[in-house]
Amino acid sequence: MTTEEQLANKFERLIKDHMRREKLSALSMRELARRMTDAGYPISHGTLTGIRNGRSTIDQRTMESLCAFFGVPESYFWLPRRQALLLGRLADLDDADLAAVDQLISDLHSRRTGRAER
Repeated sequence: MTTEEQLANKFERLIKDHMRREKLSALSMRELARRMTDAGYPISHGTLTGIRNGRSTIDQRTMESLCAFFGVPESYFWLPRRQALLLGRLADLDDADLAAVDQLISDLHSRRTGRAER
């Protein structure tokens, strides 16, 4: 799988998560571009289409805009797929749920290393 294809897959996951959160049955790249622009992240639908179709890479400014709009860290696009998917799912959680996930990770780390987290 090429870098562009991996990027397209991760971008598609962000779109699907966004559609689920916003309760949308469909979302065109033109509409996504409008939503992003309205939110302060101007981008063209052509750029989004190229990324989604695996024909384009993204520059730093575009990556920053996508990450800010979708609420994921920049590392989302460069992490292994499973880790990136988990990060994308964390964006949906409220503060209480994030605290529970943080505690779970601490517990797992403690179990793995054989010592308690401080």
